[in-house]
Amino acid sequence: MEEVADEPEVTPEIPTDAPVTEPAPEPNEVPETPIPDIAAEAADDEGEPGGSSPQEIRARKEYRARRGLEKQLEFERIERVRVEERLRALEEYRPAAPAAPAEREYTAEEVQTAIDAGKVTVAQAAEYFAEVKAKRLQAQAVQVAAAAEPFKRAVTEVNEYMAHLPWTKDQLSPEFKAVKAEYQSLVRDFGYADDIRTQLVAIKQVAGPLEKIKQRMQVATQTRKTRQDQSHAETPAGGNVPRKTDDIANAPAEMKRIWDRTGTTPAQRAKEWAYHLQPARKAGRAG
Repeated sequence: MEEVADEPEVTPEIPTDAPVTEPAPEPNEVPETPIPDIAAEAADDEGEPGGSSPQEIRARKEYRARRGLEKQLEFERIERVRVEERLRALEEYRPAAPAAPAEREYTAEEVQTAIDAGKVTVAQAAEYFAEVKAKRLQAQAVQVAAAAEPFKRAVTEVNEYMAHLPWTKDQLSPEFKAVKAEYQSLVRDFGYADDIRTQLVAIKQVAGPLEKIKQRMQVATQTRKTRQDQSHAETPAGGNVPRKTDDIANAPAEMKRIWDRTGTTPAQRAKEWAYHLQPARKAGRAG
């Protein structure tokens, strides 16, 4: 057998004057942000204090440190935004999970053919059609419930608005008229549905978010309660100016026993004790 000579290896020539092209970046690749020389930028800042005194040198050092920290924080913020943008791009390009294939339903003709061929019995066919009917009814119920859910939420929120805003029950109030005008505009001009969901949108546009309304009402209630407590503390029952002698703790023991035996309330005790002190005060002024 004759030996086959090795063929000479041919190396392709690459022209030296050919332009060098860099590989194109991937679709989701975000170019790296160069790291700035923060110390150099801080030192070259034209706004830094000058001078050669110890105070001026210390002020210049503090200024450079502050500027360097500001630039470092700005750089970290840009890096964080860049990473968030990259993650968002990855989420957008992530392939969606394949949907599960729908279960095939056999027609009555196909089932009858299977019965005739002896593959299934009549009882099995009847059971199959019953299961198909039950699944259809269940799917319809799920669809109806899903369609009704927005209406339920709207009804709940509208009722909450009405519970917190008395003017929603007054058709002559300016706020009610504003809600009505907003509702009519949404239906007429923007094609919103003529139902409770649009009513909720109109109320939100006029009154604002429900949570903020609740917060304002809680603050108002707490403020009113605090003022009432302060008023009661400043003015005891009977309207007299508080004095040390007005304290019911100074009442005679016999009077306290009567109060305890009759179940007199603290407010009533304060009132009786204030009335008890009036003759003594008048006598004091007369003397």
